[in-house]
Amino acid sequence: MTDLVVPVEDGKSRIFVNVSSDITEQKRTEETLKNTLRSTVEVLSVITESRSPFSVGHQKNVSRLASEIARKLGLGEERLGFVTLAGLMLDVGMIAVPSEILSKTGLLNDIERRLIEQHVVKGKEILEKADFFRPIIVQIYQHHERLDGSGYPRGLKGDEIILEARILAVADVFESMVSHRPQRPALGIEKALLELKSNAGTLYDPNVVKTCVLLIESGFTFDSN
Repeated sequence: MTDLVVPVEDGKSRIFVNVSSDITEQKRTEETLKNTLRSTVEVLSVITESRSPFSVGHQKNVSRLASEIARKLGLGEERLGFVTLAGLMLDVGMIAVPSEILSKTGLLNDIERRLIEQHVVKGKEILEKADFFRPIIVQIYQHHERLDGSGYPRGLKGDEIILEARILAVADVFESMVSHRPQRPALGIEKALLELKSNAGTLYDPNVVKTCVLLIESGFTFDSN
């Protein structure tokens, strides 16, 4: 690799500075940060899903569907990357929920339901510990909000909910409905699409729902876990 020598004016003379080593070091630092982020995401995902066998693959699937929806909606590469990452970390706050609640096969009572709803708050608290997660915190914190204000944790409405969170909400609902859960068997694609279509504009962003439906009807499938 040839060194890059750049002339720099210091006001009196021209100084030639070799910057190739600086560029190489910067690339090494960026690659190290990417590897650290990738490893951190993988570890947190494994920990989250290990606490509930029924949720294995859920975040990965949500991430894939959400990223495809975001791509179809024309989000730029940076925002697309953050949606993909947020999907992989979607339920990190479940780490704070008692495992007996996550694996309970009967109906949840009000206290148990409230504890599960706290996972978005706990997720926010966990991710705030690392600066490189800051771009995705709001997405994860808002992904259970609904357009009519019936969601949680803050009961936000309409455009108070960022687009990325609305995308994750639709992907999360669809994936959850077509997958087995402790309280019920998988409900199937038809019922999942009916849920989205019936509540488009009320609970879910209509443009996101339309895009999701088109993707599914065009043959989108999740990778086998």
